[in-house]
Amino acid sequence: IAALSWKTFESRVRQDLTGSRLMVKKLHLVYHLAPTSIGGYAHDALQRLIQQHIETLLHLQQQLSTIETALLACFHTLPTAPYLLSLGLGEITTALIAAELGDLGRFRHPKQLVKLAGIQPTPNQSGFYERDATPMSQKGRPRLRTYLFFGVMRLVRWDVAFKAKKLAFVNRSQNPLKPIEAIGALMNKLLHLLWAVSRNETAYSPERFMAG
Repeated sequence: IAALSWKTFESRVRQDLTGSRLMVKKLHLVYHLAPTSIGGYAHDALQRLIQQHIETLLHLQQQLSTIETALLACFHTLPTAPYLLSLGLGEITTALIAAELGDLGRFRHPKQLVKLAGIQPTPNQSGFYERDATPMSQKGRPRLRTYLFFGVMRLVRWDVAFKAKKLAFVNRSQNPLKPIEAIGALMNKLLHLLWAVSRNETAYSPERFMAG
């Protein structure tokens, strides 16, 4: 690396880049550390260990790709898949949420989904002492909460309606929410939307969501 120019090193890294984004700052750090770092010799034990880790990583990536392909193939057999995908969460996230929720037709009200995820508000008290904050119960499915959290983070960034809803929660005059609390409230609303588009067999509309 030390013998290469920065442009040559960067171009070679980009050729083998498998992700969607290159961490240029970290790559710069690697490049500047290279002249003063100590590399492994040929046939060195450390070099063999690194190669073993690389092979293990490539194997795990291949397994993950196989599982994702099977997951998406199963997800797209659902008649409600197009409506769920209309929310813009991405195929993998939507499929994972659908796998955790199961058949949405068995739920009579979206509040049941909220309880299943464990994001319903619950009193935070001990004896006679009760705090003002009302956290999530976290008694439901932790993986579902994780998928919902990252799904909402994506929507807040790219969907104008979710972005506006978050700002409204944070900036309202009465009982404004902290940013992380606003995310929790939007996770609740996302479950309501998933239930609604599935039950009504209709695509998600940011305009209707903002109006609601």
